[in-house]
Amino acid sequence: MNKRNERGHSRGSDKMITLIIVIVVIAVLGLGVYATYGEIANNIRDNKIASGEIAETVEYAAEQEGMTVEDYLELFSLDVSDDVNVDTPVDDFYGYMTLENYMNMANEGNEEEVDIDSMIEEWGLTGQVTKDTQWKDVELLIPVGTYFGDETLEQYKQAYNIGDEVNSQTPYGEFQEIVEQKIEEMSNATAAPATETPADEAAETEEAQTDSEATE
Repeated sequence: MNKRNERGHSRGSDKMITLIIVIVVIAVLGLGVYATYGEIANNIRDNKIASGEIAETVEYAAEQEGMTVEDYLELFSLDVSDDVNVDTPVDDFYGYMTLENYMNMANEGNEEEVDIDSMIEEWGLTGQVTKDTQWKDVELLIPVGTYFGDETLEQYKQAYNIGDEVNSQTPYGEFQEIVEQKIEEMSNATAAPATETPADEAAETEEAQTDSEATE
């Protein structure tokens, strides 16, 4: 190989090495930008959740516990649920638990175990729900006398001006609908009265002048 070919080969190799270096640098920079973007996005999300602008999600709750989403869901026996994912609001999260799992969680720390069948019977829901029914569906059926206790229920009825349409056996879901209706009625009743328009004021002034001229 003559020197000219050697120089050409050398230049070609140099260009190839330079190209590879550029590609590697771009890839590294790209990963850095991606990582930075992800961190910024997470910080924005966390700030919005902290301020109450958006709801706390399962992913956020898992991160706060230092757990993966999979481990967090498994903790509540929801790792096989099709209803829950990383974006599920925590407020809705517990509703997807079975009645048995929900009550066991609520009873955690107590020595006496929860008898789910006896509880269902006590609530008058035998034949309507089972230990595997999701909590969000069970909750709507619980009598409000059981859900709140009679004393608290009476306080709610007084606060929202609810009469005999609600009693201790009224299902909680039905009670919620009545309360929402009462709140809407109270809101409409306290709405500010409509103010007179300039046209109304002008008409009243003209009428007053006409009456004054007629009297004269």
